[in-house]
Amino acid sequence: MVKTNYPDSDSKLFVMKNMKLKKRETSNVVRPISTSRLERPASSDSNSSDVKTVASWREIIKPSAFVKELNPKFLCVECKYTLEFPVALSNCEHHACSQCVSRLWKISRSCPLDGKVIDRNEVTIDEKLQIELNNLNMVCPYKHCGCHWEGMFFDFKSHYDECLYTEEVCSNDCGFRCSKHLMDNHLQIECSKRLVVCEFCALHLKAENEIEHLKSCIRFPVTCPKKCGTKEIPREELNAHLELDCQLADKVCPYETVGCTFTCSREKMATHVDECFRKHVSLLCDGFRKQAELLGLQKKQLFEHKQILHDHGKMITKVGREFDSQLLWKISEWSSKKIEAEAGKRTVLQSPLFYSARFQYKLAVLLLPNGDGKAKGTHLSIYVRLCKGEYDALLSWPYRLPIEISLIDQSQDPRARINHTYSLRPNPCKENKPFLGRPTSESNPSFGSQTFMPLDTLNTRDYIRDDAIFIRVSVLHDET
Repeated sequence: MVKTNYPDSDSKLFVMKNMKLKKRETSNVVRPISTSRLERPASSDSNSSDVKTVASWREIIKPSAFVKELNPKFLCVECKYTLEFPVALSNCEHHACSQCVSRLWKISRSCPLDGKVIDRNEVTIDEKLQIELNNLNMVCPYKHCGCHWEGMFFDFKSHYDECLYTEEVCSNDCGFRCSKHLMDNHLQIECSKRLVVCEFCALHLKAENEIEHLKSCIRFPVTCPKKCGTKEIPREELNAHLELDCQLADKVCPYETVGCTFTCSREKMATHVDECFRKHVSLLCDGFRKQAELLGLQKKQLFEHKQILHDHGKMITKVGREFDSQLLWKISEWSSKKIEAEAGKRTVLQSPLFYSARFQYKLAVLLLPNGDGKAKGTHLSIYVRLCKGEYDALLSWPYRLPIEISLIDQSQDPRARINHTYSLRPNPCKENKPFLGRPTSESNPSFGSQTFMPLDTLNTRDYIRDDAIFIRVSVLHDET
């Protein structure tokens, strides 16, 4: 949206404003009438819900409105207006409105004129006085404004509700007051709070905000600031006009991207393009050559990045496999398990089941503390067995992955540790199918080493600490 007011905008707004004012001057101008008669405070017994004017019907009645001079006995001693449902006070000859009597009783309990005490039990409604008041002849208090009504006081309230000369306050809360017959003219033409519709963008707004709105209205017509002769351009379309259509707007050479920095008006640009044809072709050739060099460099970088991504992918795969394909098996109470094995009670210890990698082969490790076969009593024997897994149907058989089994040196100084490691490399020949083929039962026969470690060597280093040993099993994927 173009927010800047261009040179002709303010003048146009000024002309439009004067036109609107001139239109108002030729119409029936609504002027506020005198409010001097409203200076008296409204009585508490007036019912504002019955009349929509400034004053209640009793407030605007003056003694001069009656054909004959009004006797003071017809005025309430409290509110000073003509009586409504007159009540004769006790101990004096004065009268008050029925509602005013209650107020007097709460405030002073005495007549405001002579100070005599009012006895609430002795006040009476003076119907005779009410009839006498109702029959008094009067004219409309708005006679000076043009109302020709004449009649009895009894009929005045009905007339007052319909009188076109009664005073009203603008319903839009602008504060303006005028006669009822002029209010429609005010609401339609004069009221600053009335709703109007912008003739350019159709926005609904208050009349007092119309001129300010036109200063930023997106559809307000403006003239091209370059003085190309185009007028009545909607403000929101001015930028597009300057960018695409205006012949006097500054335009950069279309060959700017290849190095031409010439700038001129749009109408002269065609001449420049024709005159500098050779220069532009030369710039284009230089640009193509640079783009070709840049493209070759980018291809080289793309190849290098692909290679880096490939290497990183392999590293991630390797790390993931190494993380998932290791078992660290702690065997506690080693001395008691060793004694049980020597006694033939529990000769085989089995590790928790583990996978060679995620969604891969399921394995278990068997350790014989007192050895197996010919190595019984002289060596630790260790074996691996393939177990039936959930993903066997997706795997390649027979099993071929190398396995490293290490007895961990628990020396307090990590730099002095020397683990005892045995590498197990499966031979997938026909004879080994019962060991390396896909398990048909819960597990295959185990395979491994009877002479994993001499029992004498077990005590030469810190392989046993706190009566526990650790065995780590690693499946090597990158050597297959």
